[in-house]
Amino acid sequence: MSDIRIEVKDRIQKITLNRADKKNALTRAMYDELCALLRDADEKNDIALTLITGSGGSFTSGNDLMDFMQEPPTSLDSPVGRFLHTLIAIDKPLVAAVNGPAVGIGATIIGHCDAAYATTSSWFQLPFVNLGLVPEAGATHWLAEMVGSAKAGDWLMTGRKITATEALESGLLSDVFDDDSFEESVIKRATMIASAAPDSIRVTKRLMRHRFRDAMKSVMSEEGEIFMKKLNGPEAQEAMGAFFEKRKPNFWK
Repeated sequence: MSDIRIEVKDRIQKITLNRADKKNALTRAMYDELCALLRDADEKNDIALTLITGSGGSFTSGNDLMDFMQEPPTSLDSPVGRFLHTLIAIDKPLVAAVNGPAVGIGATIIGHCDAAYATTSSWFQLPFVNLGLVPEAGATHWLAEMVGSAKAGDWLMTGRKITATEALESGLLSDVFDDDSFEESVIKRATMIASAAPDSIRVTKRLMRHRFRDAMKSVMSEEGEIFMKKLNGPEAQEAMGAFFEKRKPNFWK
């Protein structure tokens, strides 16, 4: 069974992360496939937008830590690095359909989506400091711009769970729908985008995002360099060890 399912219908490329038993944790191979799908969509006349969601009641729990630690990123040209820069580069809309927990990059991807919808039962978490790391995907910049510096500081420095309602009220989400009607509601919104004049949609996205793109390239490079250094640091090593040993990390011993 593929870790990613793809369906193209009515000019919507629907990508479903398909590792429900792992809460759709992302591997290096999945990042490479996502890059290819997003870049290919930009070149195909029969695709107007990409919709990304998860299987089994989860959006994504972030990186697969076992896969991640077996071959951690050592440069900005790693699979995850290429994926993050692809998010900046694509011209066609990217829509998130968050149908459950969205952790780590599952939450930071939202800042790169042109619309983001969630179920009422979904929640978000940015646990980087609890892993001895720093945020990625430019979140240290765009999150404060999106939800305000006080809210962003709380979310990034506590690593606490954020409900869909709080995320919507703070400006992270476009809308929240009941679980039972979620897929139908999201497809309806995505179809509205996919039915609009395609060049006007792309130009509108470019006008909204071009300053964002310039800022993100610099911020993401700085975050990436620090992230890689932190991976080999004592705090990250303690956090990863605690994760695999199923205990709480002790950063103050």
